[in-house]
Amino acid sequence: MAYMQFTRFKCGGMAIGYSWAHVLGDPMSATDCINLWGELFSGNPPPKALQLNNHQKKAENTVTCGEVSLKPIPVKQVELIGDGWLAPNTCKMATNSFRITETKLKKMQPEKLKQVPTFVIISALIWKCLAKIRKSRESKMATICRYLTLAKCSKILNNTLKTSTVRLDSSAANFGLLELATLICKQEADEWKSVEELVDIGNGKPDFVLYGANLTFVDMEGINLYGLELKGQKPIQVDYSIDGVGDEGAVLVLQGPQRANATSSNQERIVMVILPEDEIPQLCELLSGEFGITQDLKINRKLSL
Repeated sequence: MAYMQFTRFKCGGMAIGYSWAHVLGDPMSATDCINLWGELFSGNPPPKALQLNNHQKKAENTVTCGEVSLKPIPVKQVELIGDGWLAPNTCKMATNSFRITETKLKKMQPEKLKQVPTFVIISALIWKCLAKIRKSRESKMATICRYLTLAKCSKILNNTLKTSTVRLDSSAANFGLLELATLICKQEADEWKSVEELVDIGNGKPDFVLYGANLTFVDMEGINLYGLELKGQKPIQVDYSIDGVGDEGAVLVLQGPQRANATSSNQERIVMVILPEDEIPQLCELLSGEFGITQDLKINRKLSL
């Protein structure tokens, strides 16, 4: 369910590998857990006994009834996996990463896009590129995953995803960056209740895939990835990936390494993509040629090991 691996280097540095089953909690819970472990390891007192907040109590006491919503569902049922955990793919998937510097972010987000979240701008950019690559194979639907602000203050393990489905009338390649980003913002509405209703019909027995059922964009910007502290030292680089992603792929947007005097708005971003293997080189070429965005060679070197 959860594994940790520590690797010490002769120079005195350390690498920590951390594997976490999503059934324990979402990525925010996973990050909170390892950050809390660091606090306990450093001798800090454990937090006081936690009480479920009203939102969680209400959710637990609510009994779903009636028919399932007919809105687009951001999950796809797969054949029973049993103890296998990971759904089989019809193509080989690969992981790659890109680093978007502060300079690139400023060029991508001119004055008229200042009110649009950076995550949405990056999602629109990647969606447009993948639409050009996939052409007739393109699905005109994408899933947006965010983590509820409520969960940021909670030390309780939970899955507090907010999922929404964005549908297009034509290819994402036909939209301007501002137009597509605005459309993503307008269509964003929480559909997690519909997912829960669907799962409850089979008493939790059917297996479903969320990440990659549609092309999935995951907003991890608000997660405290650099909160772990051991002996006064904090991470200089954190990266994240997800196993078991469906064929449509997933895109994770993370805060880049923390720098002095950098704010959340101008800090660089790390974009992790889990896509069909044959699409990775084409995406690299598009991002580099049209936008000057290059691969993060440090992370990609680790991923290839």
